[in-house]
Amino acid sequence: MGILRFLLAIAVLLDHLPAARDIALKPRFGPGATLAVEIFFMISGFYMALILGEKYVGKNGVRAFYRNRFLRIYPVYIFVVCMSFLIAVYYRIQHGHWIFLSLAVPMFLHANWLTRIHVIVSNLFLVGQNTFFFLDNCPDGSLGLHCGGANALPPWVMFLIPQAWSIEIEVFFYLICPFIIHLKTKTLSIIACVLITLKIYTVFFIYHLQSGYFNLRFPGFEFALFLLGILAYRIYKNYLKEKKIPSFGYGIILVFVLAASLCHFLFKDMGSFISIYITAFLALPILFRLSKNSKIDRFIGELSYPIYLIHAVVMVLVFYWVGKEDAPLAIAAVIVAALLLNYFILRPIDAFRAIKSAANKPAPVPVTTRYP
Repeated sequence: MGILRFLLAIAVLLDHLPAARDIALKPRFGPGATLAVEIFFMISGFYMALILGEKYVGKNGVRAFYRNRFLRIYPVYIFVVCMSFLIAVYYRIQHGHWIFLSLAVPMFLHANWLTRIHVIVSNLFLVGQNTFFFLDNCPDGSLGLHCGGANALPPWVMFLIPQAWSIEIEVFFYLICPFIIHLKTKTLSIIACVLITLKIYTVFFIYHLQSGYFNLRFPGFEFALFLLGILAYRIYKNYLKEKKIPSFGYGIILVFVLAASLCHFLFKDMGSFISIYITAFLALPILFRLSKNSKIDRFIGELSYPIYLIHAVVMVLVFYWVGKEDAPLAIAAVIVAALLLNYFILRPIDAFRAIKSAANKPAPVPVTTRYP
């Protein structure tokens, strides 16, 4: 599913282009950032069920799982954080402005000490980022509910990687995944259905799509999508792993592609969510079955996480250097930056993970016999 992950990362990038603000409320091609991230959550649930069931087994399996998730997520994240901060400091020294932190720095300096600690910890350790999307930036420098005013900037402006809130949700899921992965399918299905129903009711009937937090960033609701990914893996394991893909499976993929591409044209608000949830859930097992042995698909998929992390910073730099919003050049620059991150940071870390995993495998027990 590497190509799918790559395309979802590009969908997030496109939604974050400055030009996208002018069409944010209009029907557009593709799932958009919101639904793209939610499909990412489902894919994550699928993969975590896969590796916990087939790779991280035995006495030290959970510990190895946590270690490798940390090595996969955090080093490249903190590298991008530090690099972004150093670039901003360089521009402040050389050009007299903070470039992409021009709004963040004054807000941070105005904040009280508790908010500053919250900002620093959230930026460095991915802890508490979601609260910045739920709370307002109050005039006294604190964070609170409904205290910011209509024109107040949201507190998440102080993040070096604003889109990293979704990584925090991923980490939350990783922490609890080993303890829920063995629940019965019926139990997981009931929990997922209840959470999705609560989300739809909250978003559409209580907040009427006015709450971006409950729409996308509330961990309790997004947890349902990880559960759908786990259930999708069980479909693959029980019905597709050792069997030929049925002919209607390709039709399911086609329906998913159409739903993801045209959901904003074909459906209204609630319909776009439901169509993506259902079609992605059905398509993921088939897509994985088709692509699991493809090295090209795996290589392309490796770029999705670097693209997601670095696209905002790279786009701002490109627009600043060129002097205009050149979207094709920005996209190309993001992909090049992702290739560099993957080659120089992620791949060496993956090689280290492989060495550690091999070292932790128990040595084979020698076979002895009484006969020469």
